[in-house]
Amino acid sequence: MPKTTRRSSGPRSAPYPIPTLPTISTSKSRPSTKPKATSKPTESQKACSLPAHLSISLPGEETESVPVYDTCDAVRDSITSLLSPPADPTTSVREPYTKKALAEYMGDITSQSLQRFRDHEGNGEMSGAEMKAYYLGYVFFEKLRIHEGRPKTEARIAAETEFGDRGRELRDPTRKRGGTRGIWVRPGENPNDFLTAEEKAQGLSYRERPPTKVAKANPGAKGGKKK
Repeated sequence: MPKTTRRSSGPRSAPYPIPTLPTISTSKSRPSTKPKATSKPTESQKACSLPAHLSISLPGEETESVPVYDTCDAVRDSITSLLSPPADPTTSVREPYTKKALAEYMGDITSQSLQRFRDHEGNGEMSGAEMKAYYLGYVFFEKLRIHEGRPKTEARIAAETEFGDRGRELRDPTRKRGGTRGIWVRPGENPNDFLTAEEKAQGLSYRERPPTKVAKANPGAKGGKKK
């Protein structure tokens, strides 16, 4: 059988190039504009953000028996000063506090409680003395005074001489008495020790003492809430 001659061929041409088509995304998603969630501050971070003077410890603070010497009006003036913008912002080293922040730094009270204490302004220098904001406010500003190195005022020195180690009585002389309502007393104190000499001479106990008469701020107003 005759051999078949293989047909020679020249170099093969390169295959026809296949074009690469661009990839088209069919998803309709858009970049999110929502702010990224931030983690809540830890207890150590909260402690670092507190005012430096709060780290000062006062004698009797653990038992809520720090002697109080400033009047309610003096504490209210300090609160107003701290909440107000500084007179000269260019030389001030602090920003004014908000009511909410100040209430939280003072302790276990709300901004509403703080405002109620401030609303007693004009009713007497010790009006509001039985409110928790008075005691906590005094402790807050006493620490601030020590931290800033400010000396005691003449009124403060006179109060220490008058009231001794026990401090002022946390009693509001403008508050109506009667029933089972009482006053703050420290451990070991007796409410009857705060009676006047005349009341003691009459043999009255603290719960039997007559209610204090309080002048109404606006006698013509009607429908006011009873405090």
